[in-house]
Amino acid sequence: MSKITFQSLVEEIVLIHESALADGDMNWNQSILSSNWKIGQRIIEVEQDSKLRAKYGERLLNTLSQELHRKLGNGFSARNLRYMRQFYLVYKKKNFQPKVSWSHYREIVSLEKKSERDKLEKLVLEQQISVRELIEIKNELLSSDSRQKDNGFYSEEDETIDGLKLLRKPVLQLFTYRVDRKFSMNLVQHHEAR
Repeated sequence: MSKITFQSLVEEIVLIHESALADGDMNWNQSILSSNWKIGQRIIEVEQDSKLRAKYGERLLNTLSQELHRKLGNGFSARNLRYMRQFYLVYKKKNFQPKVSWSHYREIVSLEKKSERDKLEKLVLEQQISVRELIEIKNELLSSDSRQKDNGFYSEEDETIDGLKLLRKPVLQLFTYRVDRKFSMNLVQHHEAR
C-alpha cells in the first residue's frame, strides 16, 4: 500500500460519502451501508499503515471526526466512525443486508457473537422491528445471557436456536417485567387512594 497522508484519507472519505449521496436516488439505504462499509475499510487500512498511525496514534478517529464534521457536517462523530470500522470488520465480505438500516446495524455490530448478530439481523428483516425494539431485545439478550452464565443455567443448547427461542425469552421477560411493574404501581395507587 502506498503511503497515505491524513489529508488524502479525509479526501477519500469525502469522495466516498458524496458518491453515496449521488447514488442514493437508486437505493438510499444500500448506498449509505455501502458508503459506511467503504469508510470503515479505509480506516482499518490506514490504521494498519504504521506511519500514519504513529503520527496520529489513538487520536486518529477524533481528529478525522473533527475534519469530516467541518467538511461534511453531522454523521461523522468519532463514535460513528468506530461503528463504521466495526461494520467493515464484521462484514468483511460485504454480506450485509441492504434492507436493514444503518441504525439497526450500529446496534447489531456491537455484539461479539456472530450467531447473535445473525439472529438479530434476521429478526429485523422478518419482523421489521424498530431500532428501539432492537435495542431492548439486544439488552435483554445480553443481560439474560450474563445472568444464565452467572447462575449456571447457561448451556450450549440455549445457544442453538430453533427459530428465535433465545430472542423470545428476553422479550417474554421484558413483557413480564412491565406487567409486574404496572400491576405493582396500580396496587400502590389504589392503596394510597383509600
